[in-house]
Amino acid sequence: MALEMLETPISDTEQCSTFNKRLKIRALDRAAWRALRVLSPQERSLLRLVFQRGASERELAALLGTSKTSVRRRLEHAVERATDPAQQALVTAWRQLSPYEQRLAYLHRVLGLSIRRIAHDRLIGPPPGSREGAAARASSLRVVMRGIDRKVLRLRRPV
Repeated sequence: MALEMLETPISDTEQCSTFNKRLKIRALDRAAWRALRVLSPQERSLLRLVFQRGASERELAALLGTSKTSVRRRLEHAVERATDPAQQALVTAWRQLSPYEQRLAYLHRVLGLSIRRIAHDRLIGPPPGSREGAAARASSLRVVMRGIDRKVLRLRRPV
């Protein structure tokens, strides 16, 4: 398959760019593919359309109703997030987290929602033993998030 890709003539700059991106993503090993789990569903879908289905930036721009530049920026951001060491550490530590911690980490780190928003919208229940009220919930969630960060850091450090 890779040999067929190398023999394909490339004339357009856009095709060359897409070809280089495909080669770059194929060079990623299994661990990097697991890191795609930390991306939002929209980012994962975008990467799948480009790297598995071969969609061009022009096609994605038409599909999303945005410019090619916007699509290119979204792709670059998704690849940066997927290869970020902090995000990879979160994937590594995922099974060490409780279901409550996993949900909080997903809402905050993956979807990018603020702790205040999570508490205000009650997207996750209060931690066990915490007080009631939005401010108290947010404070309790920050404490839980710091605990998650400590677990991730412990697994990131060389022993």
